[in-house]
Amino acid sequence: MKPTTTRFMLGTWVLAGTAALGHFWLARPDLGPQLPPAVSLWLIELYSSTNGEELRDLETLLALSSALVVILALTFAGWFIFRRCAHRPAS
Repeated sequence: MKPTTTRFMLGTWVLAGTAALGHFWLARPDLGPQLPPAVSLWLIELYSSTNGEELRDLETLLALSSALVVILALTFAGWFIFRRCAHRPAS
């Protein structure tokens, strides 16, 4: 495959995977990452949220950033495994 096509597909995968996982975690918060209450209160103070709308923005930011980290980790792990298996000599 051409490098440009590969980069485009990789970028599309990361964006779509992040959006899908973030949406899933926002729709089902019981299945997403759970922060300790002290960290949650610290983030609310740091973000200076004063109403429910700003708190929802913080939840969205946290869900999308966590989803990005998970998707990137899975992508790099898959890439590493693929590269290891693809370059093994056939026995």
